[in-house]
Amino acid sequence: MLKQILLGSAVVVIVTAVACYPQGESCDYQYAEYCAADAGPDATPCMGQLIDPYTWQSGPLIGTFLDFGPQMDWHMHLRDGVTGAELLGNILTVTSYVSPEAVPNAPGNQFAQTAGNLAEYNLQADGPDGGPTGGWAIDINNDSCATYFVRVLVTSTGPGDAGVADAASEASTDAASE
Repeated sequence: MLKQILLGSAVVVIVTAVACYPQGESCDYQYAEYCAADAGPDATPCMGQLIDPYTWQSGPLIGTFLDFGPQMDWHMHLRDGVTGAELLGNILTVTSYVSPEAVPNAPGNQFAQTAGNLAEYNLQADGPDGGPTGGWAIDINNDSCATYFVRVLVTSTGPGDAGVADAASEASTDAASE
């Protein structure tokens, strides 16, 4: 009896594994750079944008999301595609959204915040001088065999505010002169 139950379970597992992706397609690992400073002519165009000194997005909410196929790993440099400015400070949040459609805000389409293996993150300093004062990069991996499109939003504490330090030093100078 136990052998029959185990054999039946094995058949179900095999059928489920084969149904993970359409016949003829593979679920092989893919890797691509996004918004690299030294990107070549074949690179995906960088639509990354610093919305303000504290927020970076991989592309606009109303627009086309990035291809996020099975086992896709994007290495995203958190810099502005136009100005080259980098997201500085300590990272506070990383939020990603997926859609089965490239343009999720078109009529009849939708998107949702990711969870689980739909988007696994690895935050790292971008280059030898990277980190809070020199920029960040993030690896985001679709650890599934499903095809999606992705948008990433990252917030930070922002670059140091020289105005605060200047005001503090002015206050101490004023206090010393009284």
